[in-house]
Amino acid sequence: MFNPTSIEDVITRDPAFMDPEFPPTITPFYFESSGSRVFGDFYLAQGSETKGVVIVSTQMFGGESLDSVIHPIMMSGMHVIKYHPRGMWDNKHKYSKGSAADDLNSLVEFVRSCSAPQRKTPGGLTYRVDPDRIALFGLSGGGGAVSYAVCAERDDINYAIAVAPGNMQHQLTPEWREKNKAFYQAAKEMTGGRIDLESSLGQVTQAEMDRFDLIKLAPKLASKHLLLIGASHDTVSPVEVCHKPIARALQAAKASHFTEVIFESNHRLLTKRIALARLLISWLRSEGGF
Repeated sequence: MFNPTSIEDVITRDPAFMDPEFPPTITPFYFESSGSRVFGDFYLAQGSETKGVVIVSTQMFGGESLDSVIHPIMMSGMHVIKYHPRGMWDNKHKYSKGSAADDLNSLVEFVRSCSAPQRKTPGGLTYRVDPDRIALFGLSGGGGAVSYAVCAERDDINYAIAVAPGNMQHQLTPEWREKNKAFYQAAKEMTGGRIDLESSLGQVTQAEMDRFDLIKLAPKLASKHLLLIGASHDTVSPVEVCHKPIARALQAAKASHFTEVIFESNHRLLTKRIALARLLISWLRSEGGF
């Protein structure tokens, strides 16, 4: 089978061989969360070996969430999942970071159950999942912050990657909210009114603050394998008030497996997607043997 050793192979070249018995596959799936079905896509890497899984959590406003890294990660021999949290694109639920985190917790349980040999894809393939190699990954508050928060909550998750997560201690201040009113209004219009960030920030409870304040969560994250990625030209989650305070908190908590990188790019890393894919594959291999 194709088993690339060079990261450049999976980023710049197509595989030389497709395994006919265990081919790369994209299969839609769903799991249960709080009594509702949550849908997503399961990208299965080719080959018969059990594999690590990277779960991509969607950024708060939906749509593209660093999706370009999915294919190279899959071609490097890891499974990838992207899902759509309740309320993200449906009208039956109200989206919140809390419900998204609950969905991610439920998805982790689903993925761990896929390690059982009797679990099959709709196409009849085994999932070949290693339940000890699950990494949570995402962009911004809905993806990065939720990934870190759920990693802090779970003893069975040891790998998390956050790209440009928000700093709630800063972003809840009246000054920050006033400065970003125009952005919040544009985001509300972009999502057809589904997500009213300005209103939701004004209603954050202490329990929600505690759950997603990555600075306060630093001691719970200190034993985990963490990658924190920022962007020097990020105006949504500026590195000075988001990335750097979170990094300092993790360093103060003596995080033993913590890596931080700041790319010269914008919030979505639109000019660094190849570099991002290189970094993710290298880190996942070196930190967890993915």
